[in-house]
Amino acid sequence: MQEFAALKQRAEAGDRVAQRLLAETHADCYFVNEDRDAFISTMDMRKRSLSDKSQIDFLEQATRERIEKCDAVDGGGPLEPQLASHWYAEAAKRGDLAARVMVRANELKPYDPAENEQLLEEVLASGDPAAVFYFGATLRVDEAVTTGEATEAMTTGPLATWSWMVAACRMGHDCGPASRGMVLNCLDTLRCFGEDMDTHVLTRELPTDAERRELERRVSEILELIGGQ
Repeated sequence: MQEFAALKQRAEAGDRVAQRLLAETHADCYFVNEDRDAFISTMDMRKRSLSDKSQIDFLEQATRERIEKCDAVDGGGPLEPQLASHWYAEAAKRGDLAARVMVRANELKPYDPAENEQLLEEVLASGDPAAVFYFGATLRVDEAVTTGEATEAMTTGPLATWSWMVAACRMGHDCGPASRGMVLNCLDTLRCFGEDMDTHVLTRELPTDAERRELERRVSEILELIGGQ
């Protein structure tokens, strides 16, 4: 509870990273705090679909830790639905690029290729692992993302999202087994293997050597572009 109170205090004082982290916390805890019994029931139902004990154990641990985390968020009571969007917007206004990427993704309209091209250039120039991760996580593979052929090749297709996220992991973004991304992967999709994201993508998501080679090529290209800024 003290950890959440300190985070909220930093966010309210204008710390843009704290504001983004507070937005993530509200997003993670909205459903949990809205109906705790429904969350637990959903996790129990998902657990019954698993047969591997290690996956069941990881899901149970992730569920317990999510409940403990959300108990500390405003006393564990229901949260205002707009709080996550509010804090992402506040962080974006103060220059947090990862939050800007998320604000753009939350807009219920098609991406504008020219705007995305500009955002892509800013993400590459920033060298910010969080911005790189969010950019990948919010790509829409069924839309034209940018205006240039070279950058369009980096941001479209089934490997685009994984490429940017793995690149962010290799830049230092937290992608460990207990990271937000991997916990969400477990709670939402039952990919509860207790692995870091890099290992998970290469061993679970990409079944062929050709796909793994292509991912490595794309990741190297992204990292070279970031390093060359």
